[in-house]
Amino acid sequence: TCALPIFTSTAPSSAIVGGATYNVAATGGASGNAVNITIDGTSALVCTISGATVSFIGSGTCLIDANQAGNANYNAAPQMQQSFAVGKADQAITFTSTAPSAATVGGATYNVTATGGASGNPVNITIDGTSSSVRAISGSTVSFIGVGTCLIDANQAGDANYNAAPQAQQSFGVSAAPISVLVFTSEPSSLLAGDTTAATVSVEDGIGNIATSDNTTRITVSASTCGGAILQTVRVVGGVATFPELRFYTVACSVSLLAT
Repeated sequence: TCALPIFTSTAPSSAIVGGATYNVAATGGASGNAVNITIDGTSALVCTISGATVSFIGSGTCLIDANQAGNANYNAAPQMQQSFAVGKADQAITFTSTAPSAATVGGATYNVTATGGASGNPVNITIDGTSSSVRAISGSTVSFIGVGTCLIDANQAGDANYNAAPQAQQSFGVSAAPISVLVFTSEPSSLLAGDTTAATVSVEDGIGNIATSDNTTRITVSASTCGGAILQTVRVVGGVATFPELRFYTVACSVSLLAT
């Protein structure tokens, strides 16, 4: 006679790759021989077993075989099998670089880094479409080209065993570059002593953008050579100071203008 092995453990209903292990157990017939529990060869890429502990290494169907040998009085038991599905595991993306707290247009770049899940697929870091006018990226280096919110997207594809990771985002503000330079945008070339001429000076940031919102700064133009004298002081309008009547009296002198 023979008795069928019986699985006394309940197959998991939500097994996933790399997830919680499963402790499998089965009883056999009266021969007293041990029930030998193994992974069916068709599931070698899905699950493994060590002792009674089943681990999940790939998505698919995990098929467990239970066999019991016979003896002089009992026939070998027919093989019993336990089968269940193993699903893909989820992945998550984590930014490993800290977003800058004081990013400015034209200022220091930011090296962005992120890690993903166990698929081993690369984490693809891109500029969100809503921020295309605020920043640019080359490789992992983020540059700041405009004022606004900088939004960085990170994505990782899945594979046969892992789901695609949900998109992760990193967001921070980019402010206007500090006013750093005064630039002569027009200036006299040569003129006769006593003649008047005009000049303009713009207030610009570090990358050449005129501070068009500036209507308060006062700029003085002086002659730093030929005796040195303050020529005129005016208030900027839209980031530009206009000096309509600069007059020079010294004959045959090369004049250097200074804006402060």
